[in-house]
Amino acid sequence: MLRRVRRRPGVLFKATCPNPQAVRRALAAREAGWGPEEISLLVSASEGHSRRNLKRSREEQWANAAEMAALGRDAFTMVGTISVAFDCPFDGRTPQERVLEDAERFATLGVTRIAIGDTIGSATPPRVRDLIGWLHGALPTATFIAHFHDSRGTGIANTLAAIEAGADPCRLRPRRHRRPSDKDRLWRGVYGQYLYRGPGDRAGRHGLRDGP
Repeated sequence: MLRRVRRRPGVLFKATCPNPQAVRRALAAREAGWGPEEISLLVSASEGHSRRNLKRSREEQWANAAEMAALGRDAFTMVGTISVAFDCPFDGRTPQERVLEDAERFATLGVTRIAIGDTIGSATPPRVRDLIGWLHGALPTATFIAHFHDSRGTGIANTLAAIEAGADPCRLRPRRHRRPSDKDRLWRGVYGQYLYRGPGDRAGRHGLRDGP
């Protein structure tokens, strides 16, 4: 797909990599002149989600993450993505301490851009402010990115809460699974400076823009 995409100045492309083979493919594409500039390294904050989504235990996936970080270190901007950082559909609520542990493990691998994933869309603004703010205090050398799903209609509110808590406003990625309501459109009008303007003005559907 990236081979066919028209490149534009200032627009970077990211590949999500669940295993070292995916990083090797991204490297090959980069060497061919059409690969991504950024890769995302996936781990799950719960054992149940790791086994069902990545088909590996958490420790097995962390071994993958270490290999992926070594492969991509000199070629890409790397983002460590922590899935089910708030709640897991299999194991229940995710302890904040587990999320911090994973963030610290990424930092040890040299990955200091860390995405906090609300994978099932269950987060609320108070929980977002609490977790993002706490992580900032515990690991100030990291840049925290927020990734939200709008399954319960809280994606926009959670995005604003993450900004208030110190998440990088240029790298927030709300993902939507429904049409925006009138309330969403009002929020977009008030806080539109944060939102990516995509085709058809579907702001928020494809993430947030990478600049002012």
